[in-house]
Amino acid sequence: ATLVGGNLLASVSCFLIIVFHEAPGKSDLPRVVLVSLGILGMGISFPTAYLYSGELFPTVVRNSGIGSCSMCARLGAVVAPFAASLGTYNYFLSPLTFGLVPLVAAILTALLLPETKGCQLPQTLEEGELFGSKPIDVVRKESGGGLRNAAFQGDLQT
Repeated sequence: ATLVGGNLLASVSCFLIIVFHEAPGKSDLPRVVLVSLGILGMGISFPTAYLYSGELFPTVVRNSGIGSCSMCARLGAVVAPFAASLGTYNYFLSPLTFGLVPLVAAILTALLLPETKGCQLPQTLEEGELFGSKPIDVVRKESGGGLRNAAFQGDLQT
């Protein structure tokens, strides 16, 4: 909820900056407040994403998982100056770009990633594959004496 909320705060702030664009005779106060709220939202989201990625990956691959997530975040930091320069073409392109990215992140986080609050963290890769799935539907006994895993469909022998 913290990650989604921070991303939504940043996204809405960027979208509202488009409404309060710079114009002669207009006060800069609404834009300053919105920029501050956007920075606050990202200030909440960025450290929370690091904590969340540490909880999401199993212990045996946690370092690699956090490193991969960090690398993707750094790629975003490389692209950010190019997105900021879009404002030279039209005033709304920069805040639109910076508003869409956290909006998509909030939606994907809410829809695809499991809640980790109160959950035991996965220790093995098998536990990591089952993490976030419903405990009742994950493993159930079939009539043939085998186990069926709803999260994995395939031949276990290969």
